[in-house]
Parts: sequence; structure tokens; C-alpha cells
Amino acid sequence: NPSIDDEHFPMFRQKDWYLGNSWAAGLMSMELSPHGREQESSSEAIAAFEGIALFGTAMMDAFQDDVENLESARMVRNVGEFLTSMEVEAAKRFWHVWGEQEGSASNSSKVKDSSVSTHINTYPSQYTKKVVGMMHDTMASFQTWFAPQDVVSYGIQLIPFTAVAQRRDDQEWTKELYPVYAKSCEIADMG
Repeated sequence: NPSIDDEHFPMFRQKDWYLGNSWAAGLMSMELSPHGREQESSSEAIAAFEGIALFGTAMMDAFQDDVENLESARMVRNVGEFLTSMEVEAAKRFWHVWGEQEGSASNSSKVKDSSVSTHINTYPSQYTKKVVGMMHDTMASFQTWFAPQDVVSYGIQLIPFTAVAQRRDDQEWTKELYPVYAKSCEIADMG
């Protein structure tokens, strides 16, 4: 919602400014889940904000000769780009799980591969999947609301593929993920 004066719909109702990600039902758990708020598809949230940035860019092109509307369009683009960047970084931190971790069950352990040694894993080493299907306030799980197959948990973090996927999907993480994702696609085809 772009209006600060709207009495019914707040601006950025879904955005967690501290963690950087969105929550599917906003900042409150609408399902009254004991696990709190949840978000499944980081890629869908990223694509939504990318769409806002692209819409702002198109508006800027359309309003080149209209200074007042051009400034509004620039604000739309900038907000879209900012939200996209926040969501991309949150996806890398909370939904993309990287390589083998050093140590035992220590949170925030660095990965062994030196090419990705700057990435800090959020989850303990017992979490062995390459993605988180659903993140809640108090847990992360490898599942979705609508299907139990592995291919769905992987796919919901990848689809839609848009231009920003090049920033979202780190090359080293992608090298780890795609063989596992391909295998999950083959298993789903057999079932």
C-alpha cells in the first residue's frame, strides 16, 4: 500500500524490517500457529518486489516530461529495489542452506568450502537439506502447505525465475542445489 493515510491497510504490512524478509500473513500469525508467523516462497516475495521496481522504472519512462509524476515513479522504483535487495539477502540467510558445516550443531558456523567461506549458515549441521521450505518464527522445515514432495520445497525457492535470480541464487549454492533438485524432479516423475 503506497498511502501512509490509509486507515485500513498499513504500508509494508508483510515486511519484517529487522530480519529483512516478508511474512505471508503479515506481522501476525493468522493461523494462530504455535510456531508464529511463516513464509514459504522467498522467490515469490523477491519477484513481487522486483515487479514493483520494474513498474517504477516503466513509470519513469512514461513520465519523463512530468516532473511531479516522475518523482513519484522514482520513489516506487527505489522502494521496489530496496525491498528486493532486502528480500534477496534474507533468502540467502534463511532459505538457502549452504554446504557442509564445520563443527557439530553450532549455529552460525562457517561452511568448509573456501569459495563460500564468507557465508554463515543459520541452521545447525543436522539440517541437511539445501533449502528451507517454510520458515516460522520458531522453526524451519523442509515442507510446504500444499505438497510433501522434496521437489516442491526446492522449487518454491527457485520459481519464478526472473532476472533477479542471478543475484538471488549464488553460483556456489546453485552448484550444490541443482543436482539435488534434479534428483527430486526425477523422483517426483516416478511417483
